Parts: sequence; C-alpha cells; structure tokens
Amino acid sequence: MPTLAGSRPFSSRAVVLALLLLALAGCGARHALPAPSAEEVGAAAALIAQAPPLAPSTRPASEDAALLSRATARVTSAAEPLCDAYLGGACGFEVVLDGSAAGTGRLSAEASGRGRVTISAGMLRVLDTEEEVAAVIAHEFGHHLAGHLGRGLARGSVAGTAAGAVIGAIVPFGGLAGWAIGQGAAELGAGAARLAYSKEEEREADYLAVYLIARAGYDPDRAARIWVRLAPPGAGATAGFLDAHPSDAERLAAWWRSTGEARSSAGLVPRLASGP
Repeated sequence: MPTLAGSRPFSSRAVVLALLLLALAGCGARHALPAPSAEEVGAAAALIAQAPPLAPSTRPASEDAALLSRATARVTSAAEPLCDAYLGGACGFEVVLDGSAAGTGRLSAEASGRGRVTISAGMLRVLDTEEEVAAVIAHEFGHHLAGHLGRGLARGSVAGTAAGAVIGAIVPFGGLAGWAIGQGAAELGAGAARLAYSKEEEREADYLAVYLIARAGYDPDRAARIWVRLAPPGAGATAGFLDAHPSDAERLAAWWRSTGEARSSAGLVPRLASGP
C-alpha cells in the first residue's frame, strides 16, 4: 500500500499504457487523458484517508515568498516549450502573491486574464514543500495553456462579464472556494467574475501540471501530496455526476498515471485531444 511519503501503486498495465501514450505523443497525435483504474482510485482514497488534518506552517513570510519565487522561476522556464506549442509564442505568465487580509485568510490560487496566477498567502501557508507550491503554479499554468478561461467565457459560465472579457475572470484552485483559515474571508473578491471549470478541464490542467513539474526537475510524486493534504475531510473516492471537479482520489490516481508517462517522454510536448 502507498504511504504519505510518496510511494504509489503503478501496475504493469499502467506502464504499457504510458508507453502507448508516449508513442502517440511522439508522432504528434492527440490522445485521451490517462484513466486510472478503480483499484488505483481506491488506493488513492485510502492514502487520503490516512492524511492528518490540514494545518498552516510556521515558516516566516519571507521563506514563503522565497519558496514561491523559486517555484515560479522553475515552472515558468519548464513551460516555454508548451507555451510555444499551445500558445504560439512566449508564455508571459505572471505569478502574484495575495498578502492582503482576505488573502491571508483563504486557501485559493486563481488563474486570470493575460497569463496571471494569483496565490493567496493562506494557500501558501498550508503548502509543505517547494514541490507542492510548484504543483499549484503548474496546475494554474495548465488552465492557461489549454485555453480554459476563454472556453468558459464562450460557454457563458462567467456571470456579469462581457463576452471575451477574460481580464478579471478568476477560478479557485481545485474547487477550494469556500475554504478558510480561522475567521478568514472565503470570498474571492467583491464583484469578481467566476469561472466554473469542467471536470475534463480540471483533468487537463492536472495532466499538463505533471509534465511541467517533471520538466522543472521536481519529483512529481512529492508534488502529488497536494491532493492528499488539501482533500476536504470525508471526501469520497469518486466524484458524483453533479460535482464540478473530479474527486481528489481520482485526481491523485490520474496524477500517478501521468507521472509514468512524463518520466518516459523527456523532450516531448504533451498534446491534448481538445488542444490546439
């Protein structure tokens, strides 16, 4: 059984699938996202159930800022080949720390227009390692790379925002809107437009994040602990039909599968079935 230290189940069938996906990626074909088995999802759920309660770190704010700066630099550099493939040019990503009173009290990371990612001080305080910080950044970059903000606007999921006005539209990391530390505000900002990513879009962002993490030289297994640590208490193994996001167990199991593919495909750019 896997442990919180980062070991994970990975069957021979999963390795075969990873090699197949690698072959498809190498020849430029598009492919479906890795689909974990029920056994893998169950193992992920068991791992999540063992996790201790989430608690903020005691690091000084200066160390948090340094963690964010290092992770941003490494993930941004790793993203350049994907930006060229998906966006047709340089990334132009910007990562901003929200150190306001509201930002200190909530757990959020938000993708918004013009390649911006805003991470709240509250979120940063509950991330244990640089790998976990990098995972948050990489996930939000994944949304930008895959064009999810624009898609959300096109299907009318942004309330009160003019069509095409991506600036100011925000999405909370992994469906964590509403989480707060102490008496912190759970709102994402007065008047801010909200986007609702689909389950498939969250899976795509996770998938691209694994590649970014691996390309940045981080250990994807250590980064995967974010799905263990941030899972809400009592979270189910699978998402229901009406749930906006995949369950944390589903995401963790898919992350494990994607990790095998990313490690076997150095130098290749992952291609999404829905991508450019």
